[in-house]
Amino acid sequence: TNVFERDWDVLVVLDACRAEWLEAVAPEFGMFESVDRIRSVAGRTAGWARRTFAAAPTDRPVTYVHGAKYGRFASHVADIERVFVRSREFRYPPAHQLSRVALDRWAGPTERLVVHYAQPHFPVFRRTGDRTDVEVVAGTGKGAKVALFRHGGYGAVEALYRANLRYVLGEVAALLGQLGDARVALTADHGEFVGEYGLVGHFPGVQHDAVRIVPWARLDTGP
Repeated sequence: TNVFERDWDVLVVLDACRAEWLEAVAPEFGMFESVDRIRSVAGRTAGWARRTFAAAPTDRPVTYVHGAKYGRFASHVADIERVFVRSREFRYPPAHQLSRVALDRWAGPTERLVVHYAQPHFPVFRRTGDRTDVEVVAGTGKGAKVALFRHGGYGAVEALYRANLRYVLGEVAALLGQLGDARVALTADHGEFVGEYGLVGHFPGVQHDAVRIVPWARLDTGP
């Protein structure tokens, strides 16, 4: 399913989020109207960006704000405004930095806005104070592959992904409160192997459901 086949004004994209992770965590947040599943157009961010934005309609301008570095492939196939958010302190930007840039770029429902957070992809963040006070608790260097050995196996790694998902969803909730009456949807570019065939991560050409089945959710922007 190409996300441009669906109706939305703002699309939140989570990086490397399996559908069942969101299904498990969503009840902890009051912003979800529905949580479903779709099949992603690719198993890695680069392929997702190329195939997704190749199908972008031209009825409204599209702005793509991303903290996932391979999102740069979007500009190869579509005339869109693409904003890559870098972090001076961390390998991937914490979620609040994406939200700030996205809100600066949001001009209202006359355009479409895609906000591609780097989480729950490793590294794993947690707040130490307010939204802007964060630290990395796992996943420097080789990310999930190193965490597999440092934190005690596949179950521990999956728990870290879910913790990172809770972290980014807290930021999504804060973003929603500033989008007015926009129609907001949430999905992921791809999923992740966590133990299937002894693998951790995602790889080119993969068709396995662990990597290709992703969430599709509607979010409530009400007061």
